[in-house]
Amino acid sequence: MIIYAASFILSAAGPGAISVQAVMIIFAVSLSVQMNASPILMGGMAILGAVGGTASPIALTGILVRDLTAGANITGLDMPVFIGVSVVNFICAVVLYIVYGGYKLRSDSSVSTVDIPAFNGSQKICTLALLAMIILVVGFQYDVGLISFMLALILMLMGIVNEKAAMKLVPWSVLILICGVNVLMTVTKAMGGIDLLASILASMMNETTATPIIGLTAGIMSWFSSANGVVFPTLIPTVPDIVANVGGNVTALQMIVSIVAAACVAGISPLSTGGSLVLASYTQETNASDKEQASLFAKLFGTSFMVVMVVVIFALLGGFRLFS
Repeated sequence: MIIYAASFILSAAGPGAISVQAVMIIFAVSLSVQMNASPILMGGMAILGAVGGTASPIALTGILVRDLTAGANITGLDMPVFIGVSVVNFICAVVLYIVYGGYKLRSDSSVSTVDIPAFNGSQKICTLALLAMIILVVGFQYDVGLISFMLALILMLMGIVNEKAAMKLVPWSVLILICGVNVLMTVTKAMGGIDLLASILASMMNETTATPIIGLTAGIMSWFSSANGVVFPTLIPTVPDIVANVGGNVTALQMIVSIVAAACVAGISPLSTGGSLVLASYTQETNASDKEQASLFAKLFGTSFMVVMVVVIFALLGGFRLFS
């Protein structure tokens, strides 16, 4: 649970899921080997924490969702979406904790606090800059991109950080993917593709099934593609039309939280960034055989299916109405 909480807080503070996963999954899987625990439990907690926090209004997914909803003339959903995704994500973490026996874990190893290095001056200043960004964005509603660039420039001018090393850590492939899909979706929307997809989905939905079906669709798509780059730009623009066609008590907020929650938790899949990192880290730590890797691959996919179904069942029971 500490791994989950740490991943969630770090991701929500701004870096988002991809950056946090790159650090926390390696640590979590290494710890699971030392404690003789399930790498899916430990790695899964790191993934769920990171993808839960990334819905924060100042993190990657939160910013992307805000821009997409604004394009659909839907505003004011930043915090409700974050809260809704966080709650459902935590429920998935509890299910994972119970299924993989997290409550049974015991460790005889101990770490002396004397061995833990203290923050140096540069790290303290960077932490203060991060806190300043959170206060300015959340408290005073400044643009997160503008503030981030400004603070980064100040840190570089002060010689606090190595900008060349930092630039190498930026997930350029994901950013290029998002830009490319946005161009594609703009063309698709202009040609009526979004309206067609919305009408097809709406034809299978009613007031009860609309939210779980859109969540299941998002989860399945996320197993084989990027949530930020593909799933959200594809499904979120369809929400207003689906809500209008279905009617009843279904709201755009319910649909969007279902999409984001299901697509994010599906990241445990070995075909996604998080799951593949768990598989790679465990193989590197243990020199796992091909048979062990195949077994872990299947278990990761099964676990991803399980948490997606948790979101779908939560939606079917009307849980997302709590955030409307």
